[in-house]
Amino acid sequence: MRPAIDYAQNGFPATPFVANTISGRSAVGEFIEGAGGPVAAGQTLYRRQFAGILRDIAEGGRDAFYCGAFGAAMRRLGPELFAAEDFRKSQASWTRPLGMEVFGQRIWTPQPPSSGYLTLSAAWIAERAGLPASPTDPAWPHVLIEAMRQAAFDRPEVLSDAADGQALISRDRLSDRVGGVRRDGVANLTGSYRPGGTTYVSVVDAERTAVSLIQSNCMSFGSRLVAPGTGVWLHNRGIGFNLRQGHPNCLAPNRRPAHTLAPVIVTDQNDDLIASLGTRGGDSQPQVVVQLLARLLRAGESPATALSAGRWILRGKEDDTSFNTWGFGGDVRVCLEANTPGEWSSHLGGLGHRVEIEPAFSHAFGHAHIIEANGNVLQACADPRSGSAAAAGY
Repeated sequence: MRPAIDYAQNGFPATPFVANTISGRSAVGEFIEGAGGPVAAGQTLYRRQFAGILRDIAEGGRDAFYCGAFGAAMRRLGPELFAAEDFRKSQASWTRPLGMEVFGQRIWTPQPPSSGYLTLSAAWIAERAGLPASPTDPAWPHVLIEAMRQAAFDRPEVLSDAADGQALISRDRLSDRVGGVRRDGVANLTGSYRPGGTTYVSVVDAERTAVSLIQSNCMSFGSRLVAPGTGVWLHNRGIGFNLRQGHPNCLAPNRRPAHTLAPVIVTDQNDDLIASLGTRGGDSQPQVVVQLLARLLRAGESPATALSAGRWILRGKEDDTSFNTWGFGGDVRVCLEANTPGEWSSHLGGLGHRVEIEPAFSHAFGHAHIIEANGNVLQACADPRSGSAAAAGY
C-alpha cells in the first residue's frame, strides 16, 4: 500500500476525467486538498486525511479500518443506523462463481446480487437465437439487444442477495426467452414470463491465474458523504435497494443490494484461461461485456478490435442515471455510438427500436479492458474511451 499512501500524502495529478468531475462541485472540493475551485487536468491534488486511513489499514488490516477511526466516524454520522457490532463482524465471503457454456467456452461471473447473470443469460439467448457470425451483419446488434432485453427486463423483480443464481440462468428459465427474440421486430415484454463511480482492473500472472476485479462508489463520488475526519467517501450502492415491503430486494439490516458490478473470466473446457474482462458503466456493464464476448468468441476478433468497435447501450425510457434501465418492463431506448456501422441505425429503427445516436468513444459506453491468453502470449488492451486506462506487463 506504500504507493497509494505516497500519492494520497504527497499528491497526484488530476486526470481530465477527474478534473471535469470535481470542477463545480464544492462539496467534493472541500474534501480534496487542492480542489477548492475549478480543477484543471494535471493539477496536483492531495488526500492527506485518507493517507492516515491507508496507514491504519497497512498496519492493522481490516479491524484497524472498521473498528478504528472509520467505524467510529460512521457511528457518529448515523447513530440510528450503525452499532459497533456491525463493524466488528466481517461480511466478506468466498463464493463459487456463476458459470455457463456459451460460444464454445465457459464464462464465469459473480453470483447474485451481482447483475453478472444477465451477461451469461444474454449471451446464451443470443447464441441460440442465431447471432450472426459477423458484426457487420445488420442483424448483429438487433439479436444482441433483444437477447439482453429478454434476459434483463424482469431484473428488478428477481435480483436480490437471496436470489438463486443457478435458477436465474437455468435452461428451463431461458429457453422460452430464446423464442421471444424476433428477427422481424421488437418483442413486447409486458407481463412476459412473470410468475406472480467504478473502477475495473484485470490481472494475469505467469501461472495464468487471473483476477477480474471491479469496485464502485456508484455515481462518481458516491453518496457525496464523507466519514468525518477520515477523508473516506461513502459509496452510493444503497441505490440498488428498493423500499417495497416484502420485496426480496427491500432495504433491511444485514442485506446486500442488487448491484451492477459484473466482471467476467472465460475458460476453455479444461478450465484453462481464455480471457479476463470487465467494464464500468452502471446497468450497461452486462450489455457491454456481452458485446465483447460475442466479438471475441463468436466473431473471432482481437481484443483491440473488439474494444475499439462502436457499441450500443440500452437506457430506460425515463432513466438518466444509468441505474434504472430495467424499471420500465423492458421498455428501453437503444443508444448507438456514432462509429457503429450506418446500417445498424436504419435496420434497428426499421424493426421498431427507438434509436438515438451519441458521440463515438463516449464515457457512457463503458471503460472496458481485456486480457486474452493465447498459448504463451498474453494480450492486454485498454479501452480508448478511458482517458486514464493503461495496459502493462512485466
